[in-house]
Amino acid sequence: MMDGRTDLYEWSGFLGEYGNWATIQNDPNLLLDKYKVNFCLLSSDSQMVHILPLLHKWKIVYSDNNSVLFVRTPTTEAASN
Repeated sequence: MMDGRTDLYEWSGFLGEYGNWATIQNDPNLLLDKYKVNFCLLSSDSQMVHILPLLHKWKIVYSDNNSVLFVRTPTTEAASN
């Protein structure tokens, strides 16, 4: 979900990157790492709901019939800093 300032997102190129991410056209980690995303609140019918659990950095912390909340787990490197 994105807020109503889509013109800002399109100008920066983020909207296209997000579209590729949401439709799994690129490695999901590329966008998440680039923007340092630490949590994702997704619709339960999103394709990414099935992908993020397969990535070693992400875990589900909440889910219901409408949404799933993922949190990035700290890596060993980040935890030691």
